[in-house]
Order: sequence, then C-alpha cells, then structure tokens
Amino acid sequence: MSTHVAVLGRLMPPSAEGGAVVDWERLEREYRIPFPSDFRDFIGLYGAGVVDGYLSISAPDPANPRIDLFRGSQVLVATLRGVRETLPENMCRHPLQSRVGGIIRWAANEDGDLCFWISDSDDPEQWRVGVYSRNFNDWHEYDCGFAEFLVQVLTGALESPFSRSDFPPESPCFTPWRTHLDELLVEGT
Repeated sequence: MSTHVAVLGRLMPPSAEGGAVVDWERLEREYRIPFPSDFRDFIGLYGAGVVDGYLSISAPDPANPRIDLFRGSQVLVATLRGVRETLPENMCRHPLQSRVGGIIRWAANEDGDLCFWISDSDDPEQWRVGVYSRNFNDWHEYDCGFAEFLVQVLTGALESPFSRSDFPPESPCFTPWRTHLDELLVEGT
C-alpha cells in the first residue's frame, strides 16, 4: 500500500462496507488508461464514495455509470470542450480529452469543483493533480499525485482549493457510494 494511502487510512478510517476488488489489467486494456498505484490502493481500501458528503471520488466501474470514472470523465471533458472559451486559460493549455495526454476527472463536488489527473506522461506515477473551481472559474495545479493531494488537503498542509469554506472538517470521514446513495434516498423521503 502506498505511503499516502496508509496515511489516509489513519486520517479517514475506511468503512467495513468500502473497498473494491478491481481487475485493473482488464480495465486498463478496456479504457486504454493506466491507473496510478496510489489510486489503485485507495479504491482497494475505500472504493468509490464521498469525503464528508462533499467530494465524490469516482472509481472505474463500467457496469455502473453513476460512479464510473472513465464514463464520467468522458462526458465532463466533452462538456468542457463546448464551453472552452469560458474556462481559465491555464486549464486549456492541457488537451481537453479524457485519455493519456489530457485531463482525466477523478472527483467532483456539488459546487462544480472538479479534480483531474494531468496525464501528460505515459507513466501514471508522474501524473499531477489539477483542480477546476467553477465558482471562482480558476484552475490550480499541484505537483503531487492523487493520494498525496488528498492527504495535504485533509491535513491542512495545502489550502483547500474547493468552494466550500468548511471543507475539510477536522475529522474527515469517507462514505462508500452505496451507503451515500441510501442516505440521500432516506433524506428525500
């Protein structure tokens, strides 16, 4: 397990219902995308879900379009291409394509903030994180990978790039997507 995912496990204990067994080799062939090892470790420990009911982290799951990382990224990046002229200039220097060489979305929140891998290397261990904030219409890049970015945001080592001022909380929690969906359905009744 990667060092940063182990730190996340202490900061934000995983749920007994979380974690996913993924055939990474099959998915990488199907999507034609390699996945960073820290993301693989995270999905194995947590699965897809939501950090504090706010930051939804996707997982590769072709059978489930609600959480499928690749399908969600493709739809979103196609939408961004349609509004390219309104996006921050520094974001648009990266190809708006959801594949290696472009940007691949791995998380989003209700405020329209989006987290991407900047996949400008064939080696996914070299991918950096980019965050687009819809409310502020800005783009920030971080010279770290997926799990290190989450650790830095959740510990306050990095100022949160997200729109909500009370995120992250002092004691972050992770809710697997199935549990989160059940909670939303109960709230709606």
